[in-house]
Amino acid sequence: IVKEMMELNTQENYMIKRAIDVLLGVASKEMFRCPELLLTSLEFVTRSFDVSVLEECASKVFRDICQNNSTDLVGHLESLFTLFNNHTQNYYLLEGITSVITKVQSVEGFYGSLELICKPFASGLLASIDKYGAKNEDGVIPTHGPSDDVDFETKKVDEISDLFDLLTSIFKTIERSKPAEDQSQAIYQLVEKLWELLESLAHVFGYEENVCERMVRLIKHLMRSLGQKFENFIDRYVRIIVTNWNLYVHASLVYAAEYLVEPFGNNEKYFETFKNLFETLTQGAVNKLQTRANCEDNLFLVEDFFGMSMRYLKVAPQVVVYSSNFEGLFACAMVGISLDRSAASDSLYTFINKVIQLADTKKLFDKEPNLSLEGKELISKLLIAYGARLVDRFVKFVMETISETSQEIVEELLYRLTANFPQDSQNWFASAIERLPSDCLSDQEKQEFVIAIPKGSKREFGRQFDKLVVRCYNSAL
Repeated sequence: IVKEMMELNTQENYMIKRAIDVLLGVASKEMFRCPELLLTSLEFVTRSFDVSVLEECASKVFRDICQNNSTDLVGHLESLFTLFNNHTQNYYLLEGITSVITKVQSVEGFYGSLELICKPFASGLLASIDKYGAKNEDGVIPTHGPSDDVDFETKKVDEISDLFDLLTSIFKTIERSKPAEDQSQAIYQLVEKLWELLESLAHVFGYEENVCERMVRLIKHLMRSLGQKFENFIDRYVRIIVTNWNLYVHASLVYAAEYLVEPFGNNEKYFETFKNLFETLTQGAVNKLQTRANCEDNLFLVEDFFGMSMRYLKVAPQVVVYSSNFEGLFACAMVGISLDRSAASDSLYTFINKVIQLADTKKLFDKEPNLSLEGKELISKLLIAYGARLVDRFVKFVMETISETSQEIVEELLYRLTANFPQDSQNWFASAIERLPSDCLSDQEKQEFVIAIPKGSKREFGRQFDKLVVRCYNSAL
């Protein structure tokens, strides 16, 4: 039936052609029963690629046929590459053929096929350096900024970004296949060849944030495809991050550091590497986020930077706590208090909450601590030094009508603060709520709030805090 349908003349009826394409996609899970139809089906589907109304649907069907029959299609890779060469910009086709490559058994065949499918995009990126990189009189392409020609810049960024995205699509598929040890070695050899190109691209186009973001995303999937083998690239990747951060302070570089620490941050061998990286990033971010207005103008940086800091606290807290910029980082976080209703505010408050959690020495919140007692004591000294200002800032934030989303996490972190430092917290809250008008809290209610703190009851603290929020809201109205 499938064979007869593919023999129909559908040139003048796109709806019938689309219906057959869809049916082939649905039937793709059963095509192992008729392997002789696989290549014919793929060739039939590719005829829809040049028709705009059919292209996306047909492309997804091509991918599904490949993914559902990847082992049976290994013997047809040469034909698949012929189809690929005519449609190199098609993400779904790329994803489908890569899924077939992952099933190649011989290491040489796997490496050769992977290199072949990456080649047009790597070659395109290499050509972009000569095409868009302005050489100096010595013939060297220096780090440089954008030109004044907006159309030229847009074309350049779009072209380079697309090439990065296509390469990323390949390695995302490789990553999902969970490559075997011998395949990982082949991937490593290919990444080794790609790395010099990536360093050159970072040097030439690092000023352009969209390009930088695409490159970081590609390297994330290279890292996940390689697993522990990526450790041989750590120092070289850190150099890319630090060099470009010192020049441009892109949020995407923070994102790069965040994903790098996840698999390698708890390895003592890399303590100094991650500590130096964290200190460099922190210094640049703190310099850029010195005021509330700076935070408002750089919400993406706030979100990514404190998200990264949170990840470091979770995976390698010693890197953060023993860094020379830890106090400056916490003071910077306090500057952003009262940001509301955004991913940036969630990231910032979650970071403060994590710092308070790590100060716990009673295992109330930090059940399985991966930070030494000495490290916890350093955090405790910091929180005691900043506690009064921290509470005061949050109480003022509540008076400005805090959103429900922010209220939940602020209540959690303030409760943890009171549980860790009950006596100090009494004084901090007494001072902070003293200035509240009587229509927010009466003198009696202020006293009840402060008295409830050392009792350590989360329910009672929550009840008092909710009352404060409601009263402040009503007062503002």
